[in-house]
Amino acid sequence: MKSQKDDVIQILLVEDNPGDIRLTQEALKEGTIRNELHVVKDGVEAIEFLKRKGKYIAHPTPDIILLDLNLPRKDGREVLAEIKSDENLKLIPVIILTTSDADLDIQKSYKLHANSFIPKPVDLDQFIFIIRQIETFWFTVVKLPAKNTKTLMDLKQTTNILLIEDNPADARLVEIYLNESSMIIPKISRVAELKKGLFMLEESDFDVVLLDLTLPDSSGFDTVKTILNEFPGQTVIVMTGLEDDTVAINSVKAGAQDFIVKGQFDSNLLSRTITYAIERHQLQIKLEDYAKAIKLNEQRLIEAQTMARMGNWELDVVNNQMYWSNEVFRILGFKENAIEPTLNDYLKYVAPEDINNVRNAIKRTMEKGQPYHIEYAVVLPGNIRKTIANQGLIQKSKKSNGLCLAGTIQDISNLSALHDGSSINVEAITQQLQLIKTEAAKLKGADHLQKLIDDAADLLQSK
Repeated sequence: MKSQKDDVIQILLVEDNPGDIRLTQEALKEGTIRNELHVVKDGVEAIEFLKRKGKYIAHPTPDIILLDLNLPRKDGREVLAEIKSDENLKLIPVIILTTSDADLDIQKSYKLHANSFIPKPVDLDQFIFIIRQIETFWFTVVKLPAKNTKTLMDLKQTTNILLIEDNPADARLVEIYLNESSMIIPKISRVAELKKGLFMLEESDFDVVLLDLTLPDSSGFDTVKTILNEFPGQTVIVMTGLEDDTVAINSVKAGAQDFIVKGQFDSNLLSRTITYAIERHQLQIKLEDYAKAIKLNEQRLIEAQTMARMGNWELDVVNNQMYWSNEVFRILGFKENAIEPTLNDYLKYVAPEDINNVRNAIKRTMEKGQPYHIEYAVVLPGNIRKTIANQGLIQKSKKSNGLCLAGTIQDISNLSALHDGSSINVEAITQQLQLIKTEAAKLKGADHLQKLIDDAADLLQSK
């Protein structure tokens, strides 16, 4: 900050005492530094001034703040805390100028990063002397950081708004409110018909559409649907003259992000509605894209499991309920989701000569927490016999967040042909297992599945 005499120092005085305001004005008039004093009389006004809201939108950012602690509406301590926590304001020096000289107030002010604390003197001449000392010290002795002339408002990007409204008075009022806004910098395009609005959307990009529901060429919620059918990614806010919950519900059902009632909003409400609608819609699009990506990865995992004849499962150790992937159903001869499986449903197909080994493997894992791997035969309806490789371990369930036994089963009936002198393509199966592992890595919480796939690949290579 420069201190030459031709610089005008901007000072904000936050003070509700008329006498102290007048004394400060007189003291600064007679000072040696050119200054412009701005006065607000409560804490709420102080924050509005500093953030250039409402009537203060054109006011400058102050070079220094003289702040009383005992203020109406918002306490000076709250104002100080808000200033020092705001990235755009925290470098402005704040001088506490108050009647209090209590140690508690002094300590709290400095903890909130006040730059100095000065008790107001009772003597009038001494008060004027203090004000002049503040002026001299802060603007001729102290070297302050350069003031950032760009505020948060200056850094905001333009919001492109398409206003589709056929009533000139309503349209003009919306334009006035938007241009008064301290939250957004609006660039407004206005048309009076839906057909022209669709043409504008075809030709240009808009952040939001403010849409009247009663237009010369369209009316009702079909108006919203028409826009969103043509431009499904567009943020739309409905404007209506009806203060009716049904209108709000149907507007959102039709695809609008929000609605506002004509005559029931001001500049701030309109700006907030637009800002939140845009942010909410962008978040919604991201969530939808994320859900699509998860669904695609899950589908790829299912396809990979099918090719490798491998499925995954979970067992609730409390109630013996099981979750089977689609491939487990197929391996065991069921249609997908044909039953709500339990451990007994699974074990009843295990060959009689293997049932004790399977039960003991599961029991040891549940008691000692060590993973198991076992191969055994299952006998399915129609006397179909398959050889199964089964692996399991204790982990936290993705379904219930409780402990569960989770694992994989793989139909290795073809592998058993090795013992009969036949041959299989080990390399091809290994590649399919690697494909399953790659797809599993894209799913949240699938570390155990990847470990089991690695074990299956090692087993295959040992055959």
